[in-house]
Amino acid sequence: MNNWAWPGFNNYPAGNNVYGGVAAPFQQTPWAGASAYAQDLGPTPWKGRSKHASLHPILAVDTTLLRYDLRKKARSTILANAYYTNAQVSATIAPVMIMRLVSQDFPWTVDIKSTLPITVEFIWDALYAAMQEEIMDSEWGIIVCDKKLRATVEKAAKKRIEAEGQGSSKKMKRIDWLGENTCLKGLDRDEAFEKLRLLPGDKNSCPDTWLVKMCAP
Repeated sequence: MNNWAWPGFNNYPAGNNVYGGVAAPFQQTPWAGASAYAQDLGPTPWKGRSKHASLHPILAVDTTLLRYDLRKKARSTILANAYYTNAQVSATIAPVMIMRLVSQDFPWTVDIKSTLPITVEFIWDALYAAMQEEIMDSEWGIIVCDKKLRATVEKAAKKRIEAEGQGSSKKMKRIDWLGENTCLKGLDRDEAFEKLRLLPGDKNSCPDTWLVKMCAP
């Protein structure tokens, strides 16, 4: 289990983040839905009304049109209008400080914790950071027992290392586990899987648990 504090418990700038020298005030008020964020965006990065009414539509798998590639930081790959309009908005309509992300596409639990309401950016950054971790020895032990998975991981690692060029670390990263499915498709709910995914004996269940779904670029 990994605890990602993005930006964290202690080093989060109180009240604002700075982007390109411009202070972007943290939006403390709960968002009212997709219509509140449609201004000045042109074509909105979401569609319709989500079955997950509590989740920001740019994150919900059934409404988001955004495909965020976890091989890069969100700020450097998401279109500026979509990024700066949504990054500092609360991820949920009722602000939460703790959120858990699980997936059927990767085996890690990503816990996000903050002293301020978790924003859309927190989720983007936490997933990116989790995927940049190096694959551990125990994880490699799982990979080598699955011929198909090993081929997928080795192919993805080779492609990534070649793209990063000279000076890149030759060590495999968790992003390689995903193969070609490196894009965040969105967040969903699956209560049966969430219960199954909780380690037996672990009483630290999280009410705000979301299922991460991935796809190819």
